[in-house]
Amino acid sequence: MKGSIEKRGENSYRLVVSTGVDGTGKQVKLTRLFKTDDGMTDADKRKEAETALAEFITDIRKGNTAQSKGMTVSGLWVYWQENYAVHNLEDTSLFYYRQLWPRIEKALGNSRLDRIQPRHVQSFMKNLAEPGIKKASRKKNKPAGETKIAPASSLSPATMRKYHALLQSIFTKAVQWRLMDYNPCAHTSPPRAAQKEKAIYDVETTGKFLSEMEGEETAFRLMVMLAFTAGLRREEIFGLRWTDIDEANLSIRQARVCIGKQVVTKQPKTSSSRRSVSVPAEVATLIKRHSAQEAAKKLQAGKSWQGSDLVFTNKDGSALHPQTMNNFLKQFCKIKGLPQISPHAFRHMNATFLIASGTDYRTVSGKLGHRNTTITMNLYSHLLKSAEQETANTMTGIIATAKQQAKDAEEKQKAQAK
Repeated sequence: MKGSIEKRGENSYRLVVSTGVDGTGKQVKLTRLFKTDDGMTDADKRKEAETALAEFITDIRKGNTAQSKGMTVSGLWVYWQENYAVHNLEDTSLFYYRQLWPRIEKALGNSRLDRIQPRHVQSFMKNLAEPGIKKASRKKNKPAGETKIAPASSLSPATMRKYHALLQSIFTKAVQWRLMDYNPCAHTSPPRAAQKEKAIYDVETTGKFLSEMEGEETAFRLMVMLAFTAGLRREEIFGLRWTDIDEANLSIRQARVCIGKQVVTKQPKTSSSRRSVSVPAEVATLIKRHSAQEAAKKLQAGKSWQGSDLVFTNKDGSALHPQTMNNFLKQFCKIKGLPQISPHAFRHMNATFLIASGTDYRTVSGKLGHRNTTITMNLYSHLLKSAEQETANTMTGIIATAKQQAKDAEEKQKAQAK
């Protein structure tokens, strides 16, 4: 087995090994790129390249070399979906990855797997950070004739990390399938994403929100209270069936999720998401009231009733779209002059309030359906401002008590001395 070394740049070489001929008599050659360090002499660089060539030949003989046969990153993307993603990823995850793919395809799609290097990935990540990478958009609901356009901006570090994670996942499988010698993403650094505290209401704003909610329809009140008191995800709320409810106990067995414009019913996010949770008496009362209203609605619909067992339905009994909750909250907060809030924020509030009141992380983790307590602790290690302030008040009391006890002891000693 013969090999040769081709100098490609100041510090780079291409290693070429001939492995014989194929069925058509054409010579088969395998190649591998090799880079040396700066500051080395030409003789030392050549010596290292020769060592690398010997290792390459050994790998070929052992069958440890990548065989991508000119496959591009775009070709790998198709292969990765067909042989891994569609069988192992959630539909929602795959849908999101497909939204990310166009930028990757434009930058790296035509690159051959045997030629792509860490610098190509790093260059792509740098490009994502540039201002203007995020397309400018026209603002909606503007008066006729006004063409104000929102300024173009760069992607957030968190979004950039998702691009890097997708590339890393694809290349990891390519290495496993022997389509690449190594994962170039493993030698690059995605931007750091700052951990942001969840935007939630404080205790006072929560109280005002709940008071204002008392005059709203029972269905909307129940949606909010299930998120707030039981820590349910929006998808779990809209996947809830009457057969999943036993008075004040709920069994989370399915979820209704949005994949693009389509809504599908699926199993909960993880095995730990399949759980049973309890709700306060006030919510149990809302459930009974909503059940009676649904029964009346079914009676009124008659033959047009769709026969759904879902807790939240349209007038004809068909499944209510999960976005209904978002639309209600947006309009409600606007009318009542309250800060805008998302359905998922109530889940965060549930965890934060429980932790702030002294509930242990394990209990909160089980209620939320997290895989382990580490996830819960990382997400909700912060406390409400009012609870944090209370710790200062507690320390003030401890200091005052300690000083008073010291003073009392000193006066007692003086009295005994007399």
